Amino acid sequence: MKLSKNELNDHYEFYVDNCTGDEIPISFEEWASEYQNDLEAIMGEDDLFEQQSTLPTKVLHLIAKHGGEHGDDFSIQSCRSLAAALRPIGYVFDYSLDAVPYQLRRLKA
Repeated sequence: MKLSKNELNDHYEFYVDNCTGDEIPISFEEWASEYQNDLEAIMGEDDLFEQQSTLPTKVLHLIAKHGGEHGDDFSIQSCRSLAAALRPIGYVFDYSLDAVPYQLRRLKA
């Protein structure tokens, strides 16, 4: 999956705006290369949001807790909160600038 220069710029701005604490953003060129490589690898994996019957109850509970009754009412803040809650139990996902989570997957050991 290749993103256009404009899409990459939007995603990079989001990355820079969300750097925390002492984190120094990397250059656009370095970030774009890493992001594109990561995106291609991620898109080759199954999205567990689309296979919820395979997920542990704890993960389903967290999705519902952060995404509303049906797990589909997300904001940027609730996406961040869900990501923080899932990482310690071995799951990560991405989310779009309009707060749509996607590509839920297990962390690789």
